[in-house]
Amino acid sequence: MAHVLAMRFSALGDVAMTVPVVRSFALAYPQHEVTLVSRPMAAPLFEGMPENVHFRAVNVNNYKGLNGLMRLYRELEAEGYDAVADLHDVLRTMLLRLRLRAGGRPSDHIRKGHKEKHRLTSAKHRDLKPLRTSVQRYADVFARLGYPFEVDLQPLKPAGFSLLPPKSEACWIGIAPFAQHEGKIYPLEQMKEVIRLLVKGNDTSKADGDRSVFLFGAGEQEKAWCEACAREINAETGCEHVTSLVGRYTMREELAVMSQLDAMVCMDSANMHLASLVGTRTVTLWGATHPYAGFAALQRPRSQNLQLDLTCRPCSVFGNKACKNKEPYACLRGITPQSVVQAVEKVAGKN
Repeated sequence: MAHVLAMRFSALGDVAMTVPVVRSFALAYPQHEVTLVSRPMAAPLFEGMPENVHFRAVNVNNYKGLNGLMRLYRELEAEGYDAVADLHDVLRTMLLRLRLRAGGRPSDHIRKGHKEKHRLTSAKHRDLKPLRTSVQRYADVFARLGYPFEVDLQPLKPAGFSLLPPKSEACWIGIAPFAQHEGKIYPLEQMKEVIRLLVKGNDTSKADGDRSVFLFGAGEQEKAWCEACAREINAETGCEHVTSLVGRYTMREELAVMSQLDAMVCMDSANMHLASLVGTRTVTLWGATHPYAGFAALQRPRSQNLQLDLTCRPCSVFGNKACKNKEPYACLRGITPQSVVQAVEKVAGKN
């Protein structure tokens, strides 16, 4: 029996994409074990896994500098792993991988495809074609270690969550308006109009009683916007059909809520991956980035990627480059609220 150590510390969306890979390894090789090392926040993603899957939480702040990394190496060394799958390939994991390999353990690391991603976003010589997804690249690491398998895309089944009213025939829609970089965020005033249209429907004088909108995010700024947006639209309609969940629940609880939604509107962000993991259909809005780069969510039936065919996009793999278009972020501003609502209705199966 072999015990494989897999490492991926950040970001949350990238860690989420390891979930189907780790689970698939466990199902394909029940005689072996796998331990995923990551930050503590990712622990809920690995609950309910097969018994041969383990999660090891590592708070990287407790292992700063070379001395800290050497201490973490000694801890991992003592745990007796037989192989190392580096799913991150940054300086921290590279050093750990090389030290563990020096002890005789076979190891391999993700091939990120930097050159082909550069060609995908090149302004002069753009090669717009689908690249291998992160999920596929993670599975490739295990295959090179001698453990090939087909990735099982069955959704997670989070435990039930009773803090919200029971789900009835009403349509529940989740919206996660934010992302790490501006090049991936739909203009907030336009997103507010999306929410308004979803709640009010065609009759802007009242709320559609069959629709409830739940807002997702993290941090104080996102919390403030979501709460203000909910207050504003609820005041317009005289009904409490928009609810901000920001800061109210744990990730485990948010996953349970997401699993009950009819559709989720997301940016190219961690929430896109979380919603997809629990099997929720997504409407994802793409601006500076592109699903061809390999970071798109697991595609559930009827999910949609909304994007504009502009000559200047994609301009960035991660959305962290300044926009050079004469009309800043035309790639996002050009996606109309009406088109988002139409996609939601189609994805949710309501028309």
